[in-house]
Amino acid sequence: MNESITGRKYCNTIVISIVLSIVLFQIRDPFFFSGILSMIILSFQIEKGKKIHLNYFDLILFLIWIYDVLLAFYSINASCRFQNLKISTISISFYFIVRFICCNELRIKKLLTICIILIGLQLALSIISFILFENAVIKAGFSHLYNFRFLFKPIGFANNEWGSLLILYMGFILLYRKIIGNRFVYFFLLLSVLFCIITTFSRGTYISFLVIFILLGGYIVINKMLHRSATLYTLILMLSVTVISFTFIDDIKEVVKFNRTVSQQRSTNARVESVYTIYSLLKKYPILGAGSGNYTLVINQFSTSEDDNVDFTTYAPNAFVQLVGEKGCLGILLWVLLLFFFIYLALKKENKKRDIIIILITLIAYLIKENTFSIFWRDVSAQLLVYVLFALAVNQMSVPVCTIKLQTVLSKLVEISLGIMCIIIAISAISHYLDERYNSLALYYAEHQDYTNLVRTIEKTSKKEPYLINRGLAYFALYKKNKDIECLNKSEKYMRIAVKQNAFDNQAYYYLAKILERKGENAESLSIMNELVYKFPNCSRYQIHLFTLLKKSNIIKYDHLFKAIEHTPQLLHSEIWKQCLADDPKLKNRILDRMNKYIELEQDKDPIRITKYGSIYLALGDTVSGCRLIKKGLEMLPNLSHAWENLAIIESKRGNNDIAEVYNKKAALLIGGAFLSNDEKEEWRSRKLNINDYDENHVYKLKFAIWYSSRLLNVKI
Repeated sequence: MNESITGRKYCNTIVISIVLSIVLFQIRDPFFFSGILSMIILSFQIEKGKKIHLNYFDLILFLIWIYDVLLAFYSINASCRFQNLKISTISISFYFIVRFICCNELRIKKLLTICIILIGLQLALSIISFILFENAVIKAGFSHLYNFRFLFKPIGFANNEWGSLLILYMGFILLYRKIIGNRFVYFFLLLSVLFCIITTFSRGTYISFLVIFILLGGYIVINKMLHRSATLYTLILMLSVTVISFTFIDDIKEVVKFNRTVSQQRSTNARVESVYTIYSLLKKYPILGAGSGNYTLVINQFSTSEDDNVDFTTYAPNAFVQLVGEKGCLGILLWVLLLFFFIYLALKKENKKRDIIIILITLIAYLIKENTFSIFWRDVSAQLLVYVLFALAVNQMSVPVCTIKLQTVLSKLVEISLGIMCIIIAISAISHYLDERYNSLALYYAEHQDYTNLVRTIEKTSKKEPYLINRGLAYFALYKKNKDIECLNKSEKYMRIAVKQNAFDNQAYYYLAKILERKGENAESLSIMNELVYKFPNCSRYQIHLFTLLKKSNIIKYDHLFKAIEHTPQLLHSEIWKQCLADDPKLKNRILDRMNKYIELEQDKDPIRITKYGSIYLALGDTVSGCRLIKKGLEMLPNLSHAWENLAIIESKRGNNDIAEVYNKKAALLIGGAFLSNDEKEEWRSRKLNINDYDENHVYKLKFAIWYSSRLLNVKI
């Protein structure tokens, strides 16, 4: 019996290590392997005759998981119903594993040791990644790092996402010092995490760290815990942080300017707009929200989401607006109840233990970070770490409990329920994996223009939104090859089903309009495009298609053409523009006059628009004005790849090949990233960046991947 118990303990340790490794390093897990392992460990804790002590916090968290299950079936995005449920299932399962297993000091030490080893590896890799990133930026000819921090992706995390995780890592490192007490390891881990926090160059991360520093420092001073040795370590750390800060002083100054840089102003504007977004979302989905993972899909109905001058982001501007959009008022109620109950328990006199205070301070700082940049509901690493901290704190709290003695029927019922849910999610994951295998093969056939095999392969996918859209595109591609009207009819059929299943995807509606135009049904196509242009006036692809439709009906409205060109200067190299210029040679002067008026009246301070105006001047032959505006835009925001490419073209035409090469290297860095060799960057730049090539699906490909966890067929329609 003892051997069996000992064996189970080793098994638990191994499985916990595997799950944490998969989650923290975000190893691809298409078959829900980490979730299955978590469920197995959890089921071992639910045995006949065993007593389980649950408290009110456990029950609220369990209700949150039940609510997530409900939202999976209610979700407006049927194709990814269970994809997002995987995150909360793994995380909440792990919470209960920690609650039931890590109930004594030895087991807590084991768990923290595993976490610290993995966190230490990540920090080491991150520091190496930062050194490579810094060298790449400097070699490309830039002197500062602040405007290029989006290129820094340690272990695949986006920079702001990495900053959020660092706040949680700091909490684990402080807990490690309190519970395990190895000062040497603690010192180097803390120094590493502080270096990583400084080099995120993120306002939200800095503010969150400052909260930890102030609250923890205040707690230490009030409780007179700063002994001589601790004072020495603190002084060494502060000295180290000062040295690191002075190394990157110019970049840190840019961060602390707050609303003075362009990126900070754009970030602030996004947060202001989120207030209006909350109101719109509550009107549309007041009770249950739109379902987990659907925030960016829902806001696609707002005009700014399709604006060509607004960058599409895969993250919500703050946690509250995402909670409103995805969970509704009921979700808000559950989460507010959970957080207030936790804070209330942590501040009770009998619960004021040092490690609980550390966890509380960490979670408060993380909550502040979430309200500057939200990752919690879409990042399994952050969610799992937060739940581990919750579990470690609750295990040491004096909390009202209800003891459940699991009888035969009850224990079996719980185990069966866990098994069924695990099977449902696993089947969904496997189904998605099989769909993606066929979809990937279809992408291969599309790339090689083998449209017969393309259609045959894509038909093997399920009838979910992403594959319906790809079917419509596949049949349209086959129609262009063989001119078989039946292929066009099938393309229309699948696109109509996709629009019916998901009315939030504007691009499917746009594709339908283009298919109808090809069929000669111009009235309905024109009706769709008028609707899209009215809702999204700053979207160039909608404007240019409405212009071509009207032109076919002998209605010439150049205003649509001009608006499209203002947002997408590449259209000046398209066949549409060449034909229009042939019909009316005065168009060139009309656009130049329009640009001159805009620049005189608006004194535009948006660097993206300024560089686009510069590109327009350049394409129309005014090299002097084009170069001046492009350089002006780059002074405000130096991370615009197309602008550097345009400058390279200008200097190359002037015969300044050395200067052109410098500009090309900068463009290559911004397009290819910081972690490629120079040859790979150049190859990437020549393959991906062609300013004369207009790819209307560029942004939609990213949206498609985020909304559907799939890839769009590269077919022009």
